[in-house]
Amino acid sequence: MELRVLDSKKRTIQVVPRSEEDLWTLAMYIREGDRVRTVVLRDVAGRDARQKERRPIEVTLRVESVEFQPFSGSLRVFGVIEEGPERFGVRGRHQSAYITLNQPIVLIRDEGWSDKVLKKFMESGPRGGPSWWL
Repeated sequence: MELRVLDSKKRTIQVVPRSEEDLWTLAMYIREGDRVRTVVLRDVAGRDARQKERRPIEVTLRVESVEFQPFSGSLRVFGVIEEGPERFGVRGRHQSAYITLNQPIVLIRDEGWSDKVLKKFMESGPRGGPSWWL
């Protein structure tokens, strides 16, 4: 898994899972209350009020649950949208995000990520060696 620490207090990190083991590791360490910033597909009102379009939008979810799904090779993160495009009126709505291999995501933990967890993230994957940058 690739890891990048985005702030000096280790509250915000960016990860890129490269294997199913990486997705499983994320499932073990992302917990309720963490925030995940990623792109999701969301049904939004189209040009005609009666139509809906499925559009990719970037959102930040407050995590309620996380589930590794080995049969689909993805990580399902469920939560409430805290940040998103105002024009779609998605704030406060529930959303599932499906994280797949090679998809960069930003993880935010208010109290910061411990060195132990960061080390687990870096050592995850078939290569077994750290892959990170500050």
